Amino acid sequence: MRYLDIKTTLNEGYTIGDIAETLWGAAVTAAFENYPNPAQPQDVNRIMASLKNLSYTKTRADGLESSMTDSITFVNQISMKEHLADIKNWPNSKFPANRTDIVTQNVIKDANMQVKTAGLDLKEIFSNGKADNIVIGAQGGADQKGTKVDVAITHQVAGATETIHLGYSLKTNDKDSKFMPVGQNPGVKSARANATGKSVIDFFSDLGIKDLKEPLYDAAAELNKQIKDQFSLGKTDQAKILRKGGEVNKDMNDNMAAAVEQINARVNTDAEEREFFEDLVNFLQIHINKNEEGLKLLTIGKTDVYTSTVEKFAELAPQLEISAKHIPEQQLFYIYASNKETQTQDAIIQVRLKTTGGVPSSKDADVYRNLRYTLVVSTGPGYNKYAKIS
Repeated sequence: MRYLDIKTTLNEGYTIGDIAETLWGAAVTAAFENYPNPAQPQDVNRIMASLKNLSYTKTRADGLESSMTDSITFVNQISMKEHLADIKNWPNSKFPANRTDIVTQNVIKDANMQVKTAGLDLKEIFSNGKADNIVIGAQGGADQKGTKVDVAITHQVAGATETIHLGYSLKTNDKDSKFMPVGQNPGVKSARANATGKSVIDFFSDLGIKDLKEPLYDAAAELNKQIKDQFSLGKTDQAKILRKGGEVNKDMNDNMAAAVEQINARVNTDAEEREFFEDLVNFLQIHINKNEEGLKLLTIGKTDVYTSTVEKFAELAPQLEISAKHIPEQQLFYIYASNKETQTQDAIIQVRLKTTGGVPSSKDADVYRNLRYTLVVSTGPGYNKYAKIS
């Protein structure tokens, strides 16, 4: 007897985006159980309301042998207490009702496409005279340090396991902002021997940028001490002035200026432009996908839900004119795409130096939050336009 185990893993915390992931899991479940007919929004709500014991199972007769039944199971394994309480209380959720409707109406479209593009012959699975089992599991708190996959499909046949890398990374754009953060990197690498994360030099080298300066941890630590001392003396204004300056900020602005100069110089010659496209796609693959081949980025906005892939962007990239721009006051730079045919220009990515800490805690003024620098990578309208597949 053949046993098929298709697991959809959803990494959870407790935010609107996390509830959206559970809704997405319910939508995938609905799409599998209704195949070959498309699932409807009411199917998603029905499954969500059935998760009182955190699991849901639907059986269907195998199309070839009536004595056999196939089953589709959705198991919610999320460990966050507030999340569990919210699911058990569905539809009386903390998740805004109008947002639930928008998400449900839209994710079902992608879920119906998912079952057709997952690399599985469902027509054969549901009519093979064998009892097949499909399991969709929401697994909270899973480690994402090595992967960006929120939804991955694993296919087991008679004990053998085949991993199908058609995973989904789900992002919720609650504010419908133009830029969606998709990755981050230390702006200053920790002095600890076991520190993780790429150095600034390695980060920019992913984009083909050379000859840059690595900000020194000692300089950041010294600035942090100076700011903390000013706060302890009650010199708030002086502390804020110091926070906006320092060697790290100068080094990173210099690096960004050099990156923009190198990019704009490279796209002026055909040979270097082709090489830059390769570097840009490599950068996107690393910082959006963490090198997960075929990863689909499912973005849920307030009024729109769409899926994009780096592969689709790579396919269309040679049609674009590329330029870069540095904005030192905001410590960021953009890479733009210009379309010759439509005469439009849109930002593909934004790279920003994000400074946090260097201030007292908002909850307790006596607790000082240490200075921290992070390089944040965000996709923009240009990436969305040329990477969108649905």
